[in-house]
Amino acid sequence: MAEDLPALYAVDFSERERERLAGVSFGEGIYGDLVTEWLLGSDCQGSMERGTRVWLFESEDNQIVGVGSLGVSRRPWPPPRGDYRTVLLIPMFGVTAPF
Repeated sequence: MAEDLPALYAVDFSERERERLAGVSFGEGIYGDLVTEWLLGSDCQGSMERGTRVWLFESEDNQIVGVGSLGVSRRPWPPPRGDYRTVLLIPMFGVTAPF
């Protein structure tokens, strides 16, 4: 089964990669709009400045397939009043409409 899937490559997201997103759709509706707004707005850049890693995932023919991110935060655990602990968060994850 897995051998039938195309290879994907992770590309570190940067200002240069942002230009590639022109015309890329993460789907219609609120979720697709939120992914696009997060990537192209200040939230993504602010997260990256605080250490969040963001990647574009692309196919062998350079089509953008999706986006993923991973960041570190301090949160009370268990919520709402537990001791503060370091946790990993996925601030944004999205798959482009064709996929």
